[in-house]
Amino acid sequence: MANWAEQLNEWMKSNNVSKKALCEKTGIKGPSLYDYTHGRAKMPDKKRKILYESTNLEILANPVEPMECPVQNKGAKETVREKSDEKNENLYNDILDLEAKVTHLKNKYAKPTQKTESFGKIKKIESIFYNLLQEMEYLKSAPSEEREKLTKSINSKDMGYFISFINAIYKPDQFNMWVRMSGYIPTKRKKD
Repeated sequence: MANWAEQLNEWMKSNNVSKKALCEKTGIKGPSLYDYTHGRAKMPDKKRKILYESTNLEILANPVEPMECPVQNKGAKETVREKSDEKNENLYNDILDLEAKVTHLKNKYAKPTQKTESFGKIKKIESIFYNLLQEMEYLKSAPSEEREKLTKSINSKDMGYFISFINAIYKPDQFNMWVRMSGYIPTKRKKD
């Protein structure tokens, strides 16, 4: 009686299904399927079930034994699976580490969504606000010349714009009116 790998190959031939098409249909990667059918790795039960559902091969209805692939090692026979268990685990851990790094890079360089961009802007405004409050503490004890320098360096209309914004932000109706009425453009607006 043919083993499950041979039966799978026969099924593919008789149904005119290429290995690539089977992999696309099942979501099993080509190299993984090759490893399962050639004894390089044990097929996970989840993958076996997917193959069974796709092919209806009775031999895949129940768990299958890994294919034996004898390898000569110091005069003793062992399966590739046994020989490479430690290497496979190291490789698996390396793949997980690589996936984590790829995810990190995707997140780092991905265009922010409107929600994350909005959250970032709110956090930035919050940080600037509290930094401003901290810096303003200096003005309490600063010489009058310092306060005068500040009033000369900030346009009074810009300061009025800022103060009206602060007054409006805590009152939704007033804020909506402020947005509609506010056509003022600060003199030292940062270029985007």
